[in-house]
Formats: sequence, C-alpha cells, structure tokens
Amino acid sequence: MPIFNSENIKDAPDWVDISSFGIGIMKKENILELHYHDCDEYWFIISGKALIRTEGETFTVQKGDLVCTKMGEKHEVVQVLEEDFITLWIETRLKGQKRPGHLHD
Repeated sequence: MPIFNSENIKDAPDWVDISSFGIGIMKKENILELHYHDCDEYWFIISGKALIRTEGETFTVQKGDLVCTKMGEKHEVVQVLEEDFITLWIETRLKGQKRPGHLHD
C-alpha cells in the first residue's frame, strides 16, 4: 500500500485521485475566504462546529460531517462556532485549467 505525504503526493499512481490533502485547524477569530478549486474537495469535520457557505447556501457543520464541494463551486468558512474547528481536507486531481490552490474571481 502506498504511503504519501504533502511532498510526494504528486508522484502517486493514477488510481490515487488526490492532488493535495491536509489538516486544517481554525480558531473562532479565523475565517476561510470565499474561493474555488480546479478539483473536487472534501472536508471531513474532526472536531468543533462552523458556519460554512457552499453551493450558494449556508450550513452549520460539526464533528462527523463530510462536506463535498465539486470543482468550480465557491465555498468558505463564514464563522467558527466551536473551537477547535478541525478538518481533514482532500482535493482530487486537478481538472479543467489545472490551477492549484485557492482560486478567486
């Protein structure tokens, strides 16, 4: 079984449909600005609670939830409601224009 980290994920075989991943930790004073990606993104909520916006709607998410955001869909963390808001985020392989990172209009 292959083991990857943020440095070597770019060398993953084709069947590993991941371009980037990590752990996000946010405090109450943090927000995550409105952005989108050239890939699909998944956030598994490990702890805490937050108000997020995705697909033009606002949701409260908490421990155990999975947020699925398709390529090009704008999303953000509006407010951290309960610290520590911790997510495991995974981005699929880049598609379309294949631009990495957070994209803005």
